[in-house]
Amino acid sequence: MKKLFRIVVVGILASFLIWIFFEALLLFAPSILAFLREPKLLFGSKTDSLKIYAIGDSFTYGMGMTPDKAYPKLLEKKLTQKFPDKKIEVLNYGRPSHGLSYVYYTIKELHETKKDQNATYLILGGWNVSDYDFARFDKLNSLKFSDRIKLFLNNFRTFRFIKSWLLFKKIYYPYGNEDYVPPFWAKTNYDFNKYQKIDLDYLEKIAVYSKKNRLKIYFLNYPQNPPPVNPYTDLEVNHFMFSTEKLTDNDYIIKNRDKKEIAINSIIRFICEKYNLSLIDLNKAFAKSAYDSKELFQIDYYHPSEKGDEVIADEIFNFLEKK
Repeated sequence: MKKLFRIVVVGILASFLIWIFFEALLLFAPSILAFLREPKLLFGSKTDSLKIYAIGDSFTYGMGMTPDKAYPKLLEKKLTQKFPDKKIEVLNYGRPSHGLSYVYYTIKELHETKKDQNATYLILGGWNVSDYDFARFDKLNSLKFSDRIKLFLNNFRTFRFIKSWLLFKKIYYPYGNEDYVPPFWAKTNYDFNKYQKIDLDYLEKIAVYSKKNRLKIYFLNYPQNPPPVNPYTDLEVNHFMFSTEKLTDNDYIIKNRDKKEIAINSIIRFICEKYNLSLIDLNKAFAKSAYDSKELFQIDYYHPSEKGDEVIADEIFNFLEKK
């Protein structure tokens, strides 16, 4: 009996330690990978350089391409060639699958620790709203015990990882000749209305903080590429991936939006207009580009290709050059 008890105790302790290991691995993996991609974030940049912080998600990170092909590095190259007498660094703070909460707290951390009043911030975020964000939204807006349990479980990265993996393994959307598989970070708590409200809340926080501290901050919007033909949405790739609810104009919280604009882009534009902040319109730049849309986007329909990032770098460069 004692031997069995010891085996059970050892098994429980071993399982706990394995869980702690994977929890820590999932916690630090995104930052480690980002530092490996942009060593300056780990080893430090030039103290006397003019810094441009590119903060966002996988669109900024340069998902699917090498670091030198992502728009921050292309932009740095263009600026240093144009202004050889200036030390200019564009630092890539893009994190795949991260949302606006990451963007908000990164802006605060950079401003309050670096204390660099001459820094410029390029902000592209809001595409991702995680299961944790949805669970936290539900907890703050509901007294249900189930919503509190949901938030508690979503605190653990291993739980979110396993849930996403299970969803990734079983879901795809066949339309016509195309089989579309959702990305690895699939959301099971997705709700279109909550998605918009969470993004609006964080963009408002970013705008208020930026105005209060007089930051040189410029918002970017997302290049748009419609999803495959489906019965739910003509515009929203995110919605296409994670919902089977049909969208109508009434589902958008920005009522005076351009009907051709995706939800997150309409919210970004609304915040820029409300707080008199500059918007670098990447979607417009893509629409005006001489490239075909198939050349500008990767096969997942929404991440820009290498040519797409060239268009992004050109658009931002032209904007900053005028500044």
